[in-house]
Amino acid sequence: MSTCNYCGKQLHRKVNTKGQLEAPSLFKKRKHCDLRCAAKSTKPHLHFKGEDFAGRKIHYWTMLREVERKGTRRHYLCLCDCGTEKIVALSNLRSGKSKSCGCLRDEIACQANTKHGEKRGQGRYSPEYVVWCHIKSRCCNPRNKSYKNYGGRGITVYERWLNSFENFLADMGRKPFKQAMIERIKNDEGYSPDNCKWATNAEQSRNRRSNIVIKYQGREMVLSDWAIELGISRATLSSRLKVWPVEKAFTEPILGTHK
Repeated sequence: MSTCNYCGKQLHRKVNTKGQLEAPSLFKKRKHCDLRCAAKSTKPHLHFKGEDFAGRKIHYWTMLREVERKGTRRHYLCLCDCGTEKIVALSNLRSGKSKSCGCLRDEIACQANTKHGEKRGQGRYSPEYVVWCHIKSRCCNPRNKSYKNYGGRGITVYERWLNSFENFLADMGRKPFKQAMIERIKNDEGYSPDNCKWATNAEQSRNRRSNIVIKYQGREMVLSDWAIELGISRATLSSRLKVWPVEKAFTEPILGTHK
C-alpha cells in the first residue's frame, strides 16, 4: 500500500460524487492524501547557485550552515526537530528525499498505538512528542542507526516514561524555546527526570562524549569554547592542534592579521 509523500498516511482510492471509485491508473500516480498535503510537500526553492540557505526550515530540518562539498554536491549541517544534527545533501533536502534524521518514521510508528492529544494537524505532532519517540527508538530499537551509541551501551529510558508520553511531559514540561533539545547531564546514565534537561544546541555540543577538553594556562574548555574566546574558527583551531603544540596553536596570528 502506497503512502502520502507528506504526512506518511496510507493512500486509499477516492470515491467521487457518483459513488465511483478512483480509476486504478490515477490512484497509482497519486502521491498525496489531498490538495493540502500536495501543497505543503512542494519542493522548496533551493536551487540558486551560491546562495546561502542557513536558517531555512525544510520539513523537520533546520539548515544551520554549509559544510565542505562532497564532490560537486553542496551539503549542509542540519538540525532535526528532535535535536539530532546531521550533514545532508542540499539536493536531498530539495527533493524531499531527506525530511528528518529518521525520527519521522519513529513518530509514525508511535502514533499507531498511542492516544495523547499531541496531533497538530497535517500528520504533524508536537516537538515534545517527537523527542519522546526518538528517545525510545534509539534506546530500545536495535534497528535504529543510533542504537549502538544509546541502548547498545546501556542507556535506558526511565520506566515511568517508557509507555507514557503523558508522564514524560509531566516531568519535563514543554520546550522552553523552539530549538531546545533533550540533554542527559551525565552521559553514561539513562533518560530520567534527574538526569535530563532542555538545553541549547551549544550546551548539548559541550556534553558530547567525543569532545576533547583542552587545558591552557590553567583553564579547561572544549574546542568550540576556546575558538570563540580566541576569535578563531573552530575548523582553523582544530587543524592547528593536529600539527602544532597548544601554545602555538592558540597564540599564532591568523595570516593577514596582526596582534
